[in-house]
Amino acid sequence: MGQLILSMFVTLDGYAAGPDGDIDWFAGVEDTELDAHMAGVMRDAGAFLLGRATYDMFTGYWPSVDTEDDSPEAEIARFLNPLPKLVVTTRPDSLGWGPARALGGDDLPAEVARARRELEGDLVMFGGVRTARPLIDADAFDEYQVVVNPVVLGAGQRLLGEAQEQRRLRLITARSFPTSGAVALRYATTSS
Repeated sequence: MGQLILSMFVTLDGYAAGPDGDIDWFAGVEDTELDAHMAGVMRDAGAFLLGRATYDMFTGYWPSVDTEDDSPEAEIARFLNPLPKLVVTTRPDSLGWGPARALGGDDLPAEVARARRELEGDLVMFGGVRTARPLIDADAFDEYQVVVNPVVLGAGQRLLGEAQEQRRLRLITARSFPTSGAVALRYATTSS
């Protein structure tokens, strides 16, 4: 059983999405170094955990990416498309981009723990504040990989809301990306 890793893009003021769940604040950012970094995150994954909105957004894009060139985007698609996807959803009937399996989310931390025992490699979660929050509250993540973007959104869905208790994290790496101004921070929980 691998680690459970949260990989999320956030604004400088801590928002992972706008008030309506939009990520327009990140649209149009082109940074090949950051893309290569994200390809590395995906390269190490054994499966992906996605909220339904993220799954639907990814479904509209990644299956159609040309995987024949050497671009970071093509590399991401080569890893992302064939790997198992665990999707937190109430609409399991329409998971056409697979392999995919629905999780009901009634006790998400317990469901994810069961699924992790069946998987090889790391389970990496992308996007979905509502999906991440119960796992954050349950202290289920072994690692946080947060890319901070030089945007102040002012309102929206914060990745880290009010914590139930203080937690200390251990910095693994910090890397800046001058083209976009983003900074990738990688933290381990003290329990991992």
